[in-house]
Amino acid sequence: MRIPAAEIEKLVCDRLAVLFDDPVALVGQVHPGAALPECFTQLMAICRNTAGSLRSPDQTTIAGLIGALVRRIEIRHNGIAIMLDRRSIATLLKIDRPADGTPAIEIAVAVKLKRSGFALRLVLPNGNAALRQTDGRLLKTIASRT
Repeated sequence: MRIPAAEIEKLVCDRLAVLFDDPVALVGQVHPGAALPECFTQLMAICRNTAGSLRSPDQTTIAGLIGALVRRIEIRHNGIAIMLDRRSIATLLKIDRPADGTPAIEIAVAVKLKRSGFALRLVLPNGNAALRQTDGRLLKTIASRT
């Protein structure tokens, strides 16, 4: 059974963007007990820009961010686990890096696999799609009619 890579990529980008939406909580997860940087506005700007980049259509930037920040993605029977590299995030945020060997930050996303035609989709426990789906054929049809 194969899960479309685009489904996983969208889910990872969404969860990472949400993480960067809250800089204070992110610093607490990356380096517990560390003081917030003196230049808090710089931290806010970095987080806002990173979250924006993860939500943008620029695939090159997204691939670079995921490659730098994500240590591993595990597909489990009850969902997906995204393992983030604390040291890479600290470097991006320009804060003190945690010690070598610190465990990854784990983001657990409870999803189920659901067959939709020939493809598999990720579905949240409440039955909603993990991500909004667009129908490319429908969009092409609408665009060709205008």
